[in-house]
Amino acid sequence: MAFHHAGLGASDRRAVEQGFLSHNISIICCTSTLAVGVNLPCYLVVINGTTGWTDNGRQEYAALEMMQMLGRAGRPQFEQSACAVILTRQERADYYNKLVSGQEPLESCLHLNLIDHLNAEIGLGTVFDLASAKSWLASTFLFVRLSRNPNHYRLKEDVTSRKEGELLDQICTKDVALLQGADLVTKESRLSCTEFGDAMARYYVKFDTMKVLLSLAPRAKLSEIVGCLLKSLRLRLTRVDVCNCTSCRVP
Repeated sequence: MAFHHAGLGASDRRAVEQGFLSHNISIICCTSTLAVGVNLPCYLVVINGTTGWTDNGRQEYAALEMMQMLGRAGRPQFEQSACAVILTRQERADYYNKLVSGQEPLESCLHLNLIDHLNAEIGLGTVFDLASAKSWLASTFLFVRLSRNPNHYRLKEDVTSRKEGELLDQICTKDVALLQGADLVTKESRLSCTEFGDAMARYYVKFDTMKVLLSLAPRAKLSEIVGCLLKSLRLRLTRVDVCNCTSCRVP
């Protein structure tokens, strides 16, 4: 039996993973992080509780995260059968029964930080003009669900069209213009991130926070820098773009 969590050193985590794969370890007690990016197929998965601590207090795990954890059980190339156990509150039992049986529709959370992802895609070179931005957005799970369940999503872009082509154009045009207006993306025919846009993507800084940081004057005083950081914190704590659907529950 072994434990696996972010507090372990990288070499210790690898030792636990290798020990499990070589059958020297039979049971791993772990956090939800093990379900992401680590291929550890097993016969039995037990999820002891369906909530976890976040910056906004205890929150229900997102449906996709739950499915990712449950997906460790019963890989076809390793097992012919498997078992997954979910321990949750009585009032949530019906929801998880529907989720694992495919009756509960999944919704995207990309709309909560779409502009941040768009900036990152421009930095990677995946998006380099408006046409490639629309192509990228059209390939996302968000756009699939937006087309089928538009009333669920409250987009910051304030789009008015319900036609797919016009919808893509309105969303991408608005967000690209916002990134350019904040000096995060160049205004040339081929889009690319400025050094500020690269920093935003590299350090996972939110768009609203980046605008506050860029408002600082050169050689700002320490008090001004602290005030800027406090303003950024207030923006984080008072954001209203919250997805309250039963699938997401993600701030």
